Amino acid sequence: MKITRTNPMLKPLLMGICAYAIVGIIVILVFTVDKWWNLLGFAIGIVLAIFMVIHMSKSIDVAVHQDENGALKHTRIMYIVRVALVVGALVSMIIWKYANPLTTLFGLFSLKFSAYIQLITIKNKK
Repeated sequence: MKITRTNPMLKPLLMGICAYAIVGIIVILVFTVDKWWNLLGFAIGIVLAIFMVIHMSKSIDVAVHQDENGALKHTRIMYIVRVALVVGALVSMIIWKYANPLTTLFGLFSLKFSAYIQLITIKNKK
């Protein structure tokens, strides 16, 4: 089943992630020593956060068109997929040391930041 409707919360979440990314890049460039290693980790975290937002949106769109048991099963499987991807990325960084896993986590926090900022902006619009 192909869902073409986009979640209205998707665009503000993506904009919040981008705003967080700009601030994070500036902080990394100003305050870190190994800039490329940290920037690569942060960029991977931002890309993972963007993927997670889009994946969650699509998963919810599919789940709402299923019965209760099917929706629950679908959302659990999709959650496991997202977590496995993040854990796999972090483990690969630890093993092969191509990027900083700590800055990747900071990049992933952009999703939380974006969600909290969105709540504040929604309250201010009402």
